Amino acid sequence: MNATSSSQPPTALSTLAVTGLRVIATALGFARSEAGRATRAARSRWLLLGALPFLAGCAALPETTRQTLIVERDLVFAVRQGGALRADVYRLPGRDRPAVVVVHPGGWVSGDKSNVGRLARRLAEAGYVAVAPRYRLAPTHRFPAQLHDLKEVVRWMRVHAEELGIDERRVAAFGYSSGGHLAALLATSDPEDGLEGPTAFPGVSSEVQALVAGGSPTDLSNLGPNPVVPQLLGGSADELPDLAAAASPVSFVTPDDPPAFLYHGRFDLFIPADQSRRLQQAFAREGVPSQLDLGFFGHFSTWLFGTDQERQAIAFLDRWIGKDAPLLSVRETPAPAL
Repeated sequence: MNATSSSQPPTALSTLAVTGLRVIATALGFARSEAGRATRAARSRWLLLGALPFLAGCAALPETTRQTLIVERDLVFAVRQGGALRADVYRLPGRDRPAVVVVHPGGWVSGDKSNVGRLARRLAEAGYVAVAPRYRLAPTHRFPAQLHDLKEVVRWMRVHAEELGIDERRVAAFGYSSGGHLAALLATSDPEDGLEGPTAFPGVSSEVQALVAGGSPTDLSNLGPNPVVPQLLGGSADELPDLAAAASPVSFVTPDDPPAFLYHGRFDLFIPADQSRRLQQAFAREGVPSQLDLGFFGHFSTWLFGTDQERQAIAFLDRWIGKDAPLLSVRETPAPAL
């Protein structure tokens, strides 16, 4: 594998801050120009989701990075139409460490793997191999392209487990907002659901053994009108009800799903907390171990300042996929070759 190693903290904070503020200003200005209070409110909320990755960058203040932390950037895990897909890997030296796929937010239409660098570093320093992939974005690439890319990065992690120091039997998905939605789909969808996608690693499992999802839309059919879901699906949930259901984690919950830690801000005006409640209730009905933490923040503030919920999430991962946790089964996943 080609790798670029680095242990330096992010430095372009001022640029990220200005960019984030410009995105917010654009969103608010657009909202003011629209007619109708309901339309203004809905569109401004969803346009602001596009600013979430930039705000994440603003929050990633320089950290004192341990010299032993290894950061390998831009490792190619798949080649799709339009070019190579790359991932950044954060890890400490060692072998057979549990791993976490860290899925960036951005309303499915924006964002980049660098936006989860702070979280990936925190997971790596807690003993996990954190893999932050780039995935294809809407509207250029409609659903399920994003899920196909995430399933492929899990397979790639297992194929390269020895080089990356990963215990391939202990892999989790962690995401926030739209990233949490995709992480939840990664955890709940099974091979028979028809969402595996093309792969260069036939027979290698894309399953994960634990889920952490924060501030996530989990039932697109009941999310309400918004301008972003049509960009993901190619139409509204009302226009494409079957596709909306296929893009909803609640549709795929079964008793064999991995344990899940969900968190949400009680005052989230962008993604209602009821979305996480719906998924947690579905897990409960099927007997899947799950936990829901509702904090006293909104959507952006939970992402930026929800460090206590991240601490709880890491403790949850320690319990279920940590080195001393009992192993969960990993089954082979038949999938069509490229």
